[in-house]
Amino acid sequence: MFKLTRNKKTGELPRLSGVTVPLFSIYSEKSMGIGEFPDLKILIDWCNKSGLRIVQLLPLNDMGFDNSPYNSISSFALDPVYLNLKQIKNIGSQPLNYESYLSLDNFDKQKPKDKVDYSIKKHKIEYLRSIFLKISAELSFNLSDVQNAKPSKTRSNITGIKNFYKFVAENKYWIHHYVLFKVLKEVYQDRPWEDWDRVYKYLEFDLLDKVLEEHKEIIYFYYWIQWNAYLQLNEVKKYAEEKGVYIMGDIPLLVSRDSADVWQNQKYFKLNLSSGAPPDMYFSKGQRWGTPPFNRESLEEDNYTYIKERLKYTQNFYHLFRIDHFVGLFRIWTIDINTPVEYAGFYGKYDPEDSTKWEENGRKLLSVMLENTIMLPCAEDLGTVPECSYKVLNDFNLPGTDVQRWTKTKDRKYKFLSPRKYRKNSVAVLSTHDSATFVEWFYKEAGTIDNNLFNRLCIEKGICQEKLVQVKNELFINTPCFNEGIIESSIPDSQQIVPAQITEREYFTRRLKWKKNIDKVYKLISSFDLDYERIRDIIELYLNSFDEKKKFLYFIIFEDNPEKKEAVKNKNFKTEEEMLLHTLNTDFKVDVGFIKKVLLNICSASSFFSIQLLQDWLCLDEEFLAYSKHKSFRINLPGVVDDDNWTVKIPFSLEKLNKLHINRTIKNINRQTERI
Repeated sequence: MFKLTRNKKTGELPRLSGVTVPLFSIYSEKSMGIGEFPDLKILIDWCNKSGLRIVQLLPLNDMGFDNSPYNSISSFALDPVYLNLKQIKNIGSQPLNYESYLSLDNFDKQKPKDKVDYSIKKHKIEYLRSIFLKISAELSFNLSDVQNAKPSKTRSNITGIKNFYKFVAENKYWIHHYVLFKVLKEVYQDRPWEDWDRVYKYLEFDLLDKVLEEHKEIIYFYYWIQWNAYLQLNEVKKYAEEKGVYIMGDIPLLVSRDSADVWQNQKYFKLNLSSGAPPDMYFSKGQRWGTPPFNRESLEEDNYTYIKERLKYTQNFYHLFRIDHFVGLFRIWTIDINTPVEYAGFYGKYDPEDSTKWEENGRKLLSVMLENTIMLPCAEDLGTVPECSYKVLNDFNLPGTDVQRWTKTKDRKYKFLSPRKYRKNSVAVLSTHDSATFVEWFYKEAGTIDNNLFNRLCIEKGICQEKLVQVKNELFINTPCFNEGIIESSIPDSQQIVPAQITEREYFTRRLKWKKNIDKVYKLISSFDLDYERIRDIIELYLNSFDEKKKFLYFIIFEDNPEKKEAVKNKNFKTEEEMLLHTLNTDFKVDVGFIKKVLLNICSASSFFSIQLLQDWLCLDEEFLAYSKHKSFRINLPGVVDDDNWTVKIPFSLEKLNKLHINRTIKNINRQTERI
């Protein structure tokens, strides 16, 4: 069995390096419109050349209206957009008709290369339906035959049909309701299931069987699609095993409200609530995701069957899995669904509210996961993390996540923590799919704070608009206007939030940059005319962000170079700033040499795993680095639904990726940091 195993004597995992990549962001010379399951084999070949042993993927489940892999309509079904049409398996005796495939062959030539065009999904589905029509004309399907995996004797020798029937029967827990959900979505013209007629909304099974009979052809079409998706992705797992590469899947803790999962298992979810995240230094209004939180009592009453079945199916494709929003195992930030959406996650509370129950919640759910899979879980323990999360992870000896830009000392100096002091049981990363890439962070975000957050903190302290404008002019180089996103309120807590008057993406990326002369805390305090305690939270923001870029440069240049540090110290500089300015040019530019230092730094972490975004690895290439300084390769901006999220594409094919000169450099980095 090919699985990730610990050292028998020490219990430690191997030191491995890897890459995180959304399948939609890559493509081969043979794929159509978007990355496809078989393309992952070419990515695995690249990993072999580069000394990488882990491929971490974003979720591959059937996506909803916003094309977010974290808002899928099923946590079981795979998205047919990733199917390779030329590798579709037949279940009839007649060969498949590929004539209509030619009409799709020019899709990429007609569309821009820099963004994913999800309309290819519609074209693929139409094509697949056209060829399935011939299959259904030949085969007279019987529902009970399919569900019991017993094809009739007259058809039992047709190539593939036995395996097809077996697949449907083995996955009846979820696939029956998934295909029904897809059919009813068509019947109701894609309206949410909560808007369907009562008999279908609440699953009255006599009528559902009638739907099955009336729409038999499309029912089998969706069965067939999922069987093909299963075969193609399962084949990728087998190929990875042959090459000694591990595949890490991503299992979101939550699922879309308008999904087959929630429709089928309504009692497992609290439908009066939306999950989200509380306000923090990056999202001043918090976040509201729309996904309903679990009803833990109902899950437990049914012996966690839903969780077990998800893991059982996912295991067909992955060796490890990332638990997205791991802290949600303990408690989830929830917002009443009647709260206006413009308030995001601001007016929310934790479920459960009693913090003494959190550890027990997480421990129980994590135990269920570990007892029902051979995959190794890795925790995305980011955001506002309760202390019990670290304790439980440590007790279970499981990896968490340490992000370099957020991992700092706890002495209020907010210096970047040496990667050698990261948790051993962790995944060390430069960036995540929800953050800016490293280059974008360095140029646009390092050393800044959120404008809207600063406004809100000031309003909470009773600072009037006129005074706030004055304070911002004294403290910051750029001062976006006061009413971008927040105004004084007539309600008692003075925390009402209103929509911004700029585009959502601009609203979330507007950052305040400190003036250089605000280099002491007392200078910050003097601008407010308030005592230290009144603005303690603003002081913490200041200490965390002021001169952040300079601190990072010092960290990268001197952290792994004690000889240079000592040589510069011998020149008797009075401050670290003088030392840094002596070493660097005044106008520092990110170049390939600097990127290499950054990657060496993160790969040298004590963490068992070092897994970096493909975009960050590719910045070792001069052409890509130059391109990334002008174009954002960010995957997602949380809390925003727009045309940029989940559409980023790498600007060259996987075949070219395999030929890049940087592959040897990446391999050397992994060898130098003992990850090979």
